[in-house]
Amino acid sequence: MTKLKNAPNVNKQPKGKPYEAYIIAGSNAWDKTKKQTVLEWTKSESDYQPIILGGKELREIDRLKLAVEVGTTSIYRAGTLTEAEKSAICQNLAKHSTAETVAFYDEALQLEENVSEYIARLRAEMGKDGGRVKAESDISISDNPTQKELLHAFLKWQPQPLARDTKLGINYLYNGIYWQSLDNEMLERQIMAFFEEVDIDFSDRKITSLAKLVERKIPQMPDGSPDIIGFANGKLNKHTGEFTAITKEDYLREIEDYEINPNSTDTPYFEQWLDFASNGNKNKREALFGALYAVLTNRYKWQLYFEVVGVAGAGKSIFGEIAKVINGRGNTTILDIGGFDEQTELAKIIGKSLVLSPEQPYYCGNADGLKRATGGEAVGVRLLYKQGIDYYPKIIFMYATNNVITFTDGRDGNQNSGHLRRKVTFYFGRKIPDDVRDDDFIEKVKGEIYGIIHRLLNTFPNPEQAREVLLSHQKQGEAIEMQRESNHLISFATHFKIDNSKPISMRWGSTRTSLNESKALYKAYLFFCDCIGQKPLSLQHFKRAFPEALKASREQAQIIEVMKTGNKTLNISYKDYQSTMDEWRDG
Repeated sequence: MTKLKNAPNVNKQPKGKPYEAYIIAGSNAWDKTKKQTVLEWTKSESDYQPIILGGKELREIDRLKLAVEVGTTSIYRAGTLTEAEKSAICQNLAKHSTAETVAFYDEALQLEENVSEYIARLRAEMGKDGGRVKAESDISISDNPTQKELLHAFLKWQPQPLARDTKLGINYLYNGIYWQSLDNEMLERQIMAFFEEVDIDFSDRKITSLAKLVERKIPQMPDGSPDIIGFANGKLNKHTGEFTAITKEDYLREIEDYEINPNSTDTPYFEQWLDFASNGNKNKREALFGALYAVLTNRYKWQLYFEVVGVAGAGKSIFGEIAKVINGRGNTTILDIGGFDEQTELAKIIGKSLVLSPEQPYYCGNADGLKRATGGEAVGVRLLYKQGIDYYPKIIFMYATNNVITFTDGRDGNQNSGHLRRKVTFYFGRKIPDDVRDDDFIEKVKGEIYGIIHRLLNTFPNPEQAREVLLSHQKQGEAIEMQRESNHLISFATHFKIDNSKPISMRWGSTRTSLNESKALYKAYLFFCDCIGQKPLSLQHFKRAFPEALKASREQAQIIEVMKTGNKTLNISYKDYQSTMDEWRDG
């Protein structure tokens, strides 16, 4: 059996439960200045040598032992230290040390995470007794083992449960808190460590072959639930607000890197943002609440998505960040509108409940992919090195942009009515003053997440209340103004009304009609386009699109066509003909 080596300076650590060992870990761990800073901060003896885990040591940590016989171990970050590397350090300490109190500190020497409970859980999983490792492995392998024998021996040797998401082709390892991804290289490194420990010759082909067998043998990973968010100290149910302990069977792929406070429901920073964003508009405040409720409870069946538009520096991104906080980082992904038309890009949305485009670039097109993804239809998804699949997204989409985006229907460039029904626009028109701008604002909001979630759930005990609030906002106020500015046909339609109290006389007209703008709707439209320098739609397209534009301008009555003297006459009239003509002529 290959003997593991001690990590650098392990043999220079004190022994005994009252003592503490220090580890400097990260890409810059060997930096002498960092070492001196840690020694001064910890008031260590002048000749004390901390354990050093630099890039090379972290890559080979499965061949090293952090065999410290102390009661406390403190790990100081120096440069880059990934979550996977932190987990590997914890696993090593759980297996080879007696430390009961273990904590990570950031580069400012402030407490980053106390992992003592995690270490205890790891030891329980590994079958430890008081933190000590079993002296001998109970794995028995024949002199000429078959692949099947090696497979079962490795799975018995491997202390943490493994599972595979066959849909995404990703391996996972349960680290005692959540299921963290285990890439192919790390799996093969574990297999190599297994071969070395049981003293079996190996080759690259032998390692790769066993890795493939492991992937086929380990249990299939069930889909995770978007209804829960994991935190460092437990999980929160987004539908009930209940806070409980995380279990292995939750199949969380990721957790937030901070603790939640279930004893506080105060939300002063969230209130501050709401007050600024709504600017005294009660209806807008309710709509913002409704949008966050839709994100929190994943109301994808409403077939709505959110456009956040406004001036630079107005806090548009904060809206998206708050949505991400209450939805959970592991349930959220980033994809812009164009990505919905790309099968490989769509792989990002599998298993996600919120899709954000925080800095949506200019887009010109019909966005049919977005319409399908938010409309309950299947979308084609192609994973790397796999055949394409049909996937039914269950997502809420939110994008932020400086200008309203107009989606055309691909024929004559008019606003796509399918998007008009789905898009809910929020306008942020006030720049946040420099004296109140807070770079740590989102971090403060994270501390209020328990209170925010309970406020949203208590505000809308009936989900339909939130939906009605959003639909109401969609049809009035700033949303209509923004659509009007972005779409010439909606702007044209706002000058007309459906009036069944007067004799009908308006006709559709054509380019060759002898009727003037007061009697022929299409003639009026051509005049309007000429005044603003807009390329007009064809007559047939105009007749198809105008009713939808009229609805978008808050005119809900139906257009009625009546045959009169052999011509189709409409129940449409100007709101004020003369003022409309004057406005159009003046541009």
